[in-house]
Amino acid sequence: MRHWSLTAAAAALAASMITACDDEGGAKSSPDAGGADAAPLTPDGGGGAGGAGGEGGAGGQGGAGGATPDAGPDPDAAAGGAGGSPMPDADVPDPDMGVMDAAIDAAPDGALPDALPPIIDGGAACGADMPCGEEESCENGACLPDLRPTVYRMIDGEVLAPESAAAELRAALLLAVEQGDLNLMFEPAGYLEDGRYRFYMGSGNPDANDDGQFDGEYVWRHNLPILDVIGHWRDNAGARRFHQDGNGTFQLNVPTGRVRNADGDQVSCFTRIPVVTEELLLQSTLGAEDARQLAGEVEGFITVEEIDKIQFEFGGATIRFRDFLEGDPPDRDTNGDGEADAYSFHLRVIAEPVPFDDPDETRDPDPPNQRDPACDQAN
Repeated sequence: MRHWSLTAAAAALAASMITACDDEGGAKSSPDAGGADAAPLTPDGGGGAGGAGGEGGAGGQGGAGGATPDAGPDPDAAAGGAGGSPMPDADVPDPDMGVMDAAIDAAPDGALPDALPPIIDGGAACGADMPCGEEESCENGACLPDLRPTVYRMIDGEVLAPESAAAELRAALLLAVEQGDLNLMFEPAGYLEDGRYRFYMGSGNPDANDDGQFDGEYVWRHNLPILDVIGHWRDNAGARRFHQDGNGTFQLNVPTGRVRNADGDQVSCFTRIPVVTEELLLQSTLGAEDARQLAGEVEGFITVEEIDKIQFEFGGATIRFRDFLEGDPPDRDTNGDGEADAYSFHLRVIAEPVPFDDPDETRDPDPPNQRDPACDQAN
């Protein structure tokens, strides 16, 4: 087992991948101030009251894009405490707790099942005098699953792959959640004209009032990628579960090191790397005291080429993300040449409803980078 300081470094990395923004929500350069096989995830902990959220604005399908250097915040600062606006206390389980009981049923070997359940394309009749039930909306005269207007924030997670780093990465994720540095958000956005359903997934931010204090509502961080997830609600033995259609690709904001800019300040540089999601499941569940929660599961891969770009400063040392994977060789051949060139990942998360009010309706899967020119010159 690696030293706890490496886990703390992982927490800084987890936070820095998501929180490249300043207090106004824009990306910035930060001058350096100082020299399963596990059982599936289940709700564990209380769920908050659902807050009102909009139906979501327009956003295109996320696509793989070139890795363009981007200046962002200092990961060392993220490791030291909560970044951005002050956060309310988070109800986060102990990172050392055991694997949780089932909410999303997995195949017997822990892998996601290959066969897709049938699409839910009909339901009880509805209309002006025939309203639908909870977590439903009336679509073309039939009640269909719909989680709007509730928006969710991740409160717990389980890392199943890569195996050698699973325990430390989970502890890092939960530390970042608890400190308020990681606010992974899920926003249901309703049905498209062709009958498919849309979710948005990405980094949110606790909104602050004029005094800089958390005012109880969340907004999106629009300078960071917001994944556009398109799929169908399917009937899994009576359970309504959202399945992403096919593979998805989104941009992950990651640190690539530090450089000194024209003013003589050290700035942390960021880049965006493509991450492929091969399976993404979301399902409404009940947590403690029957509070509504969202259980999610995602599998995919990141190539070795992209992983090798990820490095950051922690405690005066340069940390490479590959350092966390030293016990696992690449396990995926993505180009068919017979050589493994990518790492699989497998995550499960639990999210709880949060108050949400974002007047900006844009949901951009690949927003423009705002970076210090020194980051470009260093590459």
